[in-house]
Amino acid sequence: MGAAPDLAEDAVQNMFEYLIPKIRRNEITTPSGLLSYMQTGVRHNYLKIIRKEQLNSGEPESDMIPVEPNQVWDLVDREKRELLAGCIGKLSSHYRLLIEFLLAHPNAESEDVAEEFNISVTNAWVRRHRAIKLLNSCVAKKLK
Repeated sequence: MGAAPDLAEDAVQNMFEYLIPKIRRNEITTPSGLLSYMQTGVRHNYLKIIRKEQLNSGEPESDMIPVEPNQVWDLVDREKRELLAGCIGKLSSHYRLLIEFLLAHPNAESEDVAEEFNISVTNAWVRRHRAIKLLNSCVAKKLK
């Protein structure tokens, strides 16, 4: 994009200020997509900084296409949902049911999963991690 170093640093810092709290709150569901998420975030922040500078300098925005603030994130979220839905559809039925339960109940513990599927807590923990690993690997393949 030919960004000036100081503007690029500002964009990266803004991205981390947004991303780190999301990571701490465990809102990032696909760690394999984190790099793509970061790149999109930096690009969005950089364009926001450029737009703000142009508005402050009084220069016309003839070469800038107006973009709604959340439009980029909405596109990223929609793309992630489509990837996730495609990968969930490829899972075997018992893993698919488990993932659908986990998505509907994000705070569910292994005990909750065990009770829902009438299995042991250990088995619930193993199935949960296998399903997440399969899903993660599918999404990673589709992102390449």
